[in-house]
Amino acid sequence: MADRMVRPARLFVWWESYALLALSLADLAATVLLIRSGRAVEANPLLGVYLDYGLEWFLVVKAVLLCFIPIGMVEWIRERFPSKQARLRTILRVGLASYGALYVAGVCLANG
Repeated sequence: MADRMVRPARLFVWWESYALLALSLADLAATVLLIRSGRAVEANPLLGVYLDYGLEWFLVVKAVLLCFIPIGMVEWIRERFPSKQARLRTILRVGLASYGALYVAGVCLANG
């Protein structure tokens, strides 16, 4: 029995989760840069409240509550309920496509 190797659990995250996280963080970085330069204001009234408290609050709320926790929940659901993976992956892809399309549309409208 001692000759058997125990393999550690493999950490695997779907590419859709990485893509959604990358898009969210790019959106966060662009928002912060534009707000600090005075070229933009936060359009989301809920996040605008946290921006009034300071940039640190805004960063924490947007990064943690709107990026890391939702993606962490998706990955937790994926591991916990394997039978729902196809539906969950479809939801992630639709969310990614929607977020990307709305982001591009917003950039085009703001600079158009």
